[in-house]
Amino acid sequence: MNASKWKFYFVTGLIVVFYITMFQTLRLRTSNDDVFFYNALNTRNVLEFMLYRYDTWSGRFTIEGLLASTIHFSTFWKVIIPSAFILLACSISRIATGEIRLNFVLGSSVLLLLVPKLINIDSFYWVTGAYNYIIPFSLATYSLSIFLKHERGLVNSYLSLVALVVAGFSEQSAVFLLLICYSLIVLKKVKISWYSIGFIIVLTICSAFLFLAPGNEIRSSAESINWMPQFFEYSILLKLMFGIDRVGMAMSMPFNIPLITLCIALILKTNKKALSNYISSAIILSYIFLNFYTSLKGSALHSHFFNWLSPDLLYPWAEKFSSITGQVYLLYTMLFIVCIMFRSSLFIGGLNRSLIPLVATSCAFASIVMIGFSPTIYASYFRILYMFNICVIIATCNIIYMKIENE
Repeated sequence: MNASKWKFYFVTGLIVVFYITMFQTLRLRTSNDDVFFYNALNTRNVLEFMLYRYDTWSGRFTIEGLLASTIHFSTFWKVIIPSAFILLACSISRIATGEIRLNFVLGSSVLLLLVPKLINIDSFYWVTGAYNYIIPFSLATYSLSIFLKHERGLVNSYLSLVALVVAGFSEQSAVFLLLICYSLIVLKKVKISWYSIGFIIVLTICSAFLFLAPGNEIRSSAESINWMPQFFEYSILLKLMFGIDRVGMAMSMPFNIPLITLCIALILKTNKKALSNYISSAIILSYIFLNFYTSLKGSALHSHFFNWLSPDLLYPWAEKFSSITGQVYLLYTMLFIVCIMFRSSLFIGGLNRSLIPLVATSCAFASIVMIGFSPTIYASYFRILYMFNICVIIATCNIIYMKIENE
């Protein structure tokens, strides 16, 4: 038996074990959103429920309709959720390397499983969370991976457009796709065709439908009362600081392996003896040290590497940024962001001339900072950090791929 057959049987076995494990693990929660959506159609049909939610609470029209209509069928979501994970891993490989490569599918799968536990629990292992996060995010990365290809094929072209009907109704994935696709067209990195025009039109319509929902304003006002009563009085700068604070939370999560892997890949890339490289390497290395140190001490989650924040993450007050330690924390977080972006920009030159690391890391940080303009920035716990990790993994896989190609 040759090596390719062994590889095929090995991967098939892993997939079977993965599905069996997820089938046994996934369960509905007995409170909150799972119960709400389970009972959503007791007094309304699906369309009535979708319109009611759209008018009174959320613009996630198709996502909530899909969730309410399928949550009763456990076999359905026990198959769909792990399938979304596999689709996500394959799409990451196709974006990072240009095609589905088995080694990178396995590598990205491992990194996705190593996303900090608190993030995966809410965005992958929780049924309602999976419908709102990993499913639309996997469809968004799939659509983008097809959009980026020169030879798409008729089936993939149509499927990528259909996928937008779900992916375009999630705030983070919609912004992720809008930023990248419009930028690529403006920069003439994508050939204008009937497909690309149709892609942009469908994406724009879905996103407009999402963000212009009447329920968004109602929800924002209600959530502001519950979580941040003074939110609408805060300045834009302060809201940006809230977003940067959440970036700090992502950085400080215990043993954040995907982000640490990206940091190592970025440091190993450049050997030029420039002062900027030394400074950026020192800051990135300090992050790796702080993450491991605080993780081993068991204090990484709440300390943000500094002992200035209350352990209760749900009630952060604007005044915390006025303290010296708060300002040092924000400065350190911003320096880290700048260093990651700077090191990612170095890949624009050289043999491969790849924009992927810079675009992916930009989207990673933007996906968190944008949530600072919502009063639920802290109420959403850790699930809003899932897109951040997807972008980080895309950048990491692309850097590793370029390294292999150059050798």
